[in-house]
Amino acid sequence: MLSTLGTSLLPLSSTTEQSAPTAGTVRTSTGATHICPLEEGMGQPQYLSTPIINGAHFPSSPNINPGGEGVTFTSTTAEIAIELAPSITPIVEYVSIADEKITNVKRVSVTILASNGSTIQTIDSPPGSTVVTGFPDTPLPADSTLLIAFQAVDKAPPRSITLSIIACFHPELTRTATSTTPHYSITKSMDSPQYINNPIIIGASSLTSPSKINPGSDGVDFNERNSSVIIPFAPGITPILASIAVPNKNTNVNNITVTITEASGKILVKQVSPGNTNKVDTFPITPLPENSKITVTFGTNNNQAPENVTISVIACYTPTTATTIVTSSSHPPTVSGSTPALAISSTSAGVTQGTEYTSTITSGHTTPVISSSFASTPLYTFTTPSTGSTPSMTSHVSTEETQKKTEPLTTTMICPLKEGMHSR
Repeated sequence: MLSTLGTSLLPLSSTTEQSAPTAGTVRTSTGATHICPLEEGMGQPQYLSTPIINGAHFPSSPNINPGGEGVTFTSTTAEIAIELAPSITPIVEYVSIADEKITNVKRVSVTILASNGSTIQTIDSPPGSTVVTGFPDTPLPADSTLLIAFQAVDKAPPRSITLSIIACFHPELTRTATSTTPHYSITKSMDSPQYINNPIIIGASSLTSPSKINPGSDGVDFNERNSSVIIPFAPGITPILASIAVPNKNTNVNNITVTITEASGKILVKQVSPGNTNKVDTFPITPLPENSKITVTFGTNNNQAPENVTISVIACYTPTTATTIVTSSSHPPTVSGSTPALAISSTSAGVTQGTEYTSTITSGHTTPVISSSFASTPLYTFTTPSTGSTPSMTSHVSTEETQKKTEPLTTTMICPLKEGMHSR
């Protein structure tokens, strides 16, 4: 089941919508943005052929799918080859050990082999991790093979190995829509007075033009060490912030503090950029109240007044008009496209089993650039049919069975990210 609850992905208009021919594929995407539900491939012969286990092992026919007993090798020669089923060309999200509690494996390596045996790419999990990411954000060639090797604790033979392969297995079924208006992008959406009012620059010359603080300009030279910039949102704008940064590399600023206050003066957020960085990107995944404002203060590497300062404010400025889709899967969809987008997903496992929320920011890639999960009642709720305040839907078999039989459903809100700083 896949249904479209929103009708457009703003700011694009005059959108042509196409529907996928089978359940679980794309119903809505706009421009170069694609939405593809992620699925677990292990145990699904329509996606993956029977694994080939290289090396002495037991049992003779092990179940290495998630939830299985796994395979135990009797020597350090230990590889598992998994061939893609004919005509399957997936975009792989990650390969991992499914159950880390029962295994001694501490690291995993995946080699992608073409049908002729040549190596396409080899990817290792980070030290101490059994999750391999970083796969190509394009479909793998047909008849490819994933050759998976393992490192165990104390160089012992790997034991009790189960595997999880999460991927978009049918990217060819993804539908794109066309638009008669141009895409917004981070580099071409500066003229946004509808989102942000003129910034107030404190600690610089009174003759300083507000436009000098915009990305791409030479920046503002302040006269005082304790300088700041106040950025008010335009009336009616309630954005979900993605990042605030000083993008100019030719500056002495080496950290920033971002404070967000509501109209009453109450502080909602106060974040300091990590390390010697000029970017804060850990904001709450919820719209800010109307008439909120941002205050940015600066630390410098020479204890002098900030120089050549520009500010970038990337956000979903119109979350109430974002596109919302529902997929019949417990995994959030992968969102990709040339226009960066904020995707907020909620997965409902049933009326009484709670909801997990995931946010993803994509920037021209299928593999998520930023991903975080949180288990709490969302401050922002989707406009979807629901039995409560949290996003959820149930599969009704009959009136008597309503509370007994449900299916996982993932609701995803997709909103283009834009640069809000403006030129006047």
